[in-house]
Amino acid sequence: MPTLPRVRMSQQSTACADTENGPCITCILDHHHPFPSYYPYNPSFMSQQSGSSQPQAGPSNTHHQEPTPLVWNRLPSIKILRPPQGRYSTNADERCFTYCSQTVHGRLSQAEPWCRTVCIRKVFNHEVKRALAVYEQDPDTHSRNLNTVQVDTKFPLPPEGQEAARYFSSLFGLRPPSSTSAQSSRDSDAEWHSISGTSKPVDEQKYWKEGWYLWMSQSRWAAQEKMDLMMCDLEKQAEWQRYKDRVLEDWNAFEQGQLQGGRPISIGDSAMEDHGHGLNPALTVQEKSAGQDHAHDPSATGVPPQPFPDSASQSLLVELPPPLPPLDKSVRAFLAPSFRLLETTRRTIHSGEQARFARQVWDKALTPEPYMLVQKLLRHTWKFWTEQTPEDKDKKGS
Repeated sequence: MPTLPRVRMSQQSTACADTENGPCITCILDHHHPFPSYYPYNPSFMSQQSGSSQPQAGPSNTHHQEPTPLVWNRLPSIKILRPPQGRYSTNADERCFTYCSQTVHGRLSQAEPWCRTVCIRKVFNHEVKRALAVYEQDPDTHSRNLNTVQVDTKFPLPPEGQEAARYFSSLFGLRPPSSTSAQSSRDSDAEWHSISGTSKPVDEQKYWKEGWYLWMSQSRWAAQEKMDLMMCDLEKQAEWQRYKDRVLEDWNAFEQGQLQGGRPISIGDSAMEDHGHGLNPALTVQEKSAGQDHAHDPSATGVPPQPFPDSASQSLLVELPPPLPPLDKSVRAFLAPSFRLLETTRRTIHSGEQARFARQVWDKALTPEPYMLVQKLLRHTWKFWTEQTPEDKDKKGS
């Protein structure tokens, strides 16, 4: 990856001298601007460097004459276009809405603007699944059969999707710890060990799955990074997150000033040195102690500013639940017996079966059979009450 021009940082200079590649890196670092188009921490910059070694063909002065179309191609016709599916689909899979505002006093004091960003993302099956060809040998025929098996790619979610609970805690006034602070993480582990006597359990890592995702953020840096990541697939996004973690790990190690042989850890060949910071982190203990009076000046202490803003603590990524079944299906299943009864009644009335049944009931009522049935019922009832013994009455009364 190419190195940006080394420029000594100074907080006293107010003028911004543009370099041949764009704004000076002093202004970028002083204002914590990590995402210009040429900046090495830009994910699109990484993808551009992978193909920069290929020679580019210059403009050609030769004019190619287009072939004459065929006769039947000139006739009016109906064209049926079938849009591509899968990886080459032209359907939108993510939509983002960003709103930012600034006050008069905020502009005068160069304060951060008030920004809110909401994105809706649809992850398809081909993004989280990968088809593998597996050869299986048949024990009977000893022939090899080719089968296709789908396996999960297991691309991890970004930090805002791993710990979504810290966003909700911030809504109730609890300040979440910085995700880039290594010291706070060690203090948390030490506190857990002192209470429980065991090591803190590692949270289960979450991966992208097929479905809908909602992403929200209060950081304008996160919104800018989100726009850049819309040009990358899940694999490139995971690679970008690993790159950020590696750079932050080097920065934390350098900031803590851990000693190796009387010198702080040097990250000369890491991302700090190779990507245009123009700093020499390999300072001796004497040089570092001599520069304590200039701790406010990054150029004097050799401590670079944080390479990435902590936007994960101000962002949230949640997986939306799958769509619920329509309510009318549940109601129809509950009222299905009533619908069948009404349908049967309608059909019997329309066919005349109800009229024939009513006529048969009326004809049967005119015969002596119903009266004989009533007399027999009354006779058996009277016999049952009058032929009871006194013992049966006592048992009934008790």
